Amino acid sequence: MVDNEKIKNLFSWMEEKGITDIEIIDVSKLTPMVDYFMIGTANNEKLCRTAAEFIEEKSKQFNYKILNREGKEEGKWILIDFGDTVLHLFLEKERSRYSLETLWADGEFLKKRNE
Repeated sequence: MVDNEKIKNLFSWMEEKGITDIEIIDVSKLTPMVDYFMIGTANNEKLCRTAAEFIEEKSKQFNYKILNREGKEEGKWILIDFGDTVLHLFLEKERSRYSLETLWADGEFLKKRNE
């Protein structure tokens, strides 16, 4: 895994809240907009929303600035934009439909599903 405190914390908080199949993709060589995508799966909408809220609260404690958040109302795909890192929490069906791992397959996978 990457030697980056924010990434390690986000990963840990995702796991702590029951997010599974977490992937971390370094896309810094592919786009100037973001360095990392973190993608994880929640098994229901409530968990997706709860995990997002937990991650946002923990991020405030560490002074990680959140630039944008989307999808909390529906809870099927929640995006939290930290500027250098974009975290995606999906329900499995949504994750399969949008397949970000395929779209960003040229990135460097620092952590793949089930590793």
